[in-house]
Amino acid sequence: DLSSANDVRKNVLYNCDSPSGAYDLSDISNFAASAFNNCDRITGFVIPNSFSGNILDIFAGCIALEKVEVENNASYKSINGILFTSDEKTLVFYPFAKEGPTYKVPNKVTKIGDSAFKNNTSLDRVILPEALKEIGVAAFSYSAILDCYIPDGIKIINVDTFKGCASIQWVVVGAGVESTGIDAFA
Repeated sequence: DLSSANDVRKNVLYNCDSPSGAYDLSDISNFAASAFNNCDRITGFVIPNSFSGNILDIFAGCIALEKVEVENNASYKSINGILFTSDEKTLVFYPFAKEGPTYKVPNKVTKIGDSAFKNNTSLDRVILPEALKEIGVAAFSYSAILDCYIPDGIKIINVDTFKGCASIQWVVVGAGVESTGIDAFA
């Protein structure tokens, strides 16, 4: 029970055998980002307003995660359970088990964050906006997407972008791409 805690240590719930459901972290003032690694029955998180660290570390291995909510946080914002920067220009994280099969990234987004769709097995297709300028490292790695159209505004296909995407059938590379990172399509 985390309701009375205000400090959650690193790996305290690592490989947890906790009950399934959502965890409200909004009353926790300090927690190590890796506190919830591999908690595979957690379906949701409410991120505290005080958190500003590397939020992706929180979700590593939480494969049942369907939504992430945010309470008055200066750095992050949640839209329909998907995590964005507060200005909505970067898609930070798409929950592993959020229902798909297709997700259309909002037109306001100019960056897909590092590992934003990594290990996501619920999506077949992600439709990227024409205004997109950057796709982060390992953004789609080990996901179940079947195809992808990379808009013309992308100049670099980053390291590990599609690494381990065993289901991918095709990728259309936009005219703006100038280079490809190591193992981008491995």
